[in-house]
Amino acid sequence: MEKIKLLNGWSNRKETLPPADPVRLYLAWPDSGPPPALSASPPALTAFPDATALRLYLTADLFSRLAQRTGRRVQLVDRPEAAQLVVASEPSRGRSGLWLKVAAPVSTGDLTGFSLDEIRLYFYSNAPYSSSLKIGPDTLAGARAAFSRLKDYVRRFQSGENAQALPNLEKAPGSVAEWRDSFYNLLCEDLGTPRALATIWMLLQSELPDSSKLALLTDFAGVLGLSRGLGLPEMAARPLRPQSGEREKPAQNRPEPTSPPVLNRASRRTVNPNRASATGTPLRPARPKRPQCAGLTVARMCAPT
Repeated sequence: MEKIKLLNGWSNRKETLPPADPVRLYLAWPDSGPPPALSASPPALTAFPDATALRLYLTADLFSRLAQRTGRRVQLVDRPEAAQLVVASEPSRGRSGLWLKVAAPVSTGDLTGFSLDEIRLYFYSNAPYSSSLKIGPDTLAGARAAFSRLKDYVRRFQSGENAQALPNLEKAPGSVAEWRDSFYNLLCEDLGTPRALATIWMLLQSELPDSSKLALLTDFAGVLGLSRGLGLPEMAARPLRPQSGEREKPAQNRPEPTSPPVLNRASRRTVNPNRASATGTPLRPARPKRPQCAGLTVARMCAPT
């Protein structure tokens, strides 16, 4: 299982998220109502009272989707002291768990003319969640053009001669697995979205077959929350492969396998070769010789394996 490392706003150090399932998350939200559901259908822009709430939600939603990829669930709680992870721009009441300190953006205009996907791509591409940035119609123009380019790539990969069944990423060649590992390693390192998005653009210009590019882009868009806007299917979250050195360890004190019982033909009784004799030596009778009869060998009866 991949380890998610986050910058703790309390200590200003990167810390590994505790191995809990589900992860209890508190999302700081104005008193106007509950926040939209995470990892769900994209909410309307009217669900966000301001640009800060919008960025808080997108950060928490990204974490929730990434946690699913690492085999965990996320449970929203209504009190920060009950959470293992607090997503907020200001310190919460009581110091508890990790604080994901999200920088408040500087709004420079009305955002209603843009889609949530374009805003999401802008936030994820231009700065980490902990750095402030301006957002408005003038700054979102580039994100709109970039999202349009992504949709053009998807249409090209899905059209005509390139329309193929998506390859299984778990059984894909090493080069495909390396692209996937690189992308998720960047996200698991404090939600490193700018470098992860740069990896996507490099992937689209790589020499991989279009079917592999489409499979990877479908996977990546799912964790970024961009699937619907790009016309891609919402694929079920597949847990990531364990990192080297983190494979499941053998159970301690596991009993040694025992040998099957041996049939003692002389006495027609079953002897357990693992039972010790009075001298402490295992009772394992000598294997009887194959009897011969008129030049024919009688077939042996094998013990079950």
